[in-house]
Amino acid sequence: MFILRIKKLLTIIFSFDLFWLKSLIKYRLAPTIEHKKIIKSLEIETFIDIGANKGQFAMMANKIYPNSTIICFEPQKAPFETLQKVFKGFENIKMFQFACGSKSEITEINVSNENDSSSILNITNNQKNLYPSTFYVRKEKIKIVKIEEIINLTEVKKPIFLKIDTQGYELEILKGINLNLIKYVYVECSYIELYEGQPLFHEIKEYLENRKFYLKDELNTSINSFGKKIQSDFLFIKKTSILENNA
Repeated sequence: MFILRIKKLLTIIFSFDLFWLKSLIKYRLAPTIEHKKIIKSLEIETFIDIGANKGQFAMMANKIYPNSTIICFEPQKAPFETLQKVFKGFENIKMFQFACGSKSEITEINVSNENDSSSILNITNNQKNLYPSTFYVRKEKIKIVKIEEIINLTEVKKPIFLKIDTQGYELEILKGINLNLIKYVYVECSYIELYEGQPLFHEIKEYLENRKFYLKDELNTSINSFGKKIQSDFLFIKKTSILENNA
């Protein structure tokens, strides 16, 4: 984690990108450079960033695809306010203060000391032991929506890249979206239960495979002190794209 932070800092400094430098100085915000390679290898017109937090992923996506549309969902008040400040004036970036799920409802999120580790699900001892700084702080009332109540996916430019980083709520999000319109699903999944009742990697994989996605890559894997996998980012691609690429 420390090495990644140093790498991010050096990347920002030597990018000579004034927007990145301003975001770092003013908001202590750095782009998720660990996703750069995978994003750059794909053809993307629209990003749907679920669990956008303060805009770390959106910063990287916008750098690589400045002409794309980036649709951000972040339910927490404080990170969303930062997200709005960071991307004020960016016409291609749309921001919504909602969580996403399989149905619309008002609920509460368990806010973590590290707000990007907050979850609608309860934080387990596994999470607290592996990542001590992510302890529970308080609850915050939020609204959950189905994505297509907010955006009409038939009207946005394709291909669509769906990014999900929601600390155990991934399956509910997938259930609430028409995956026939999505080409790429990039989702953080766990091998062990970090949040109570969360679906693990094999469940997400099975759900997506049953909807004609195949697993392309596993990246950014975290391991424990015994060398066992904790979680990773996974890229799934719609199987029909294989035919498209060979056409």
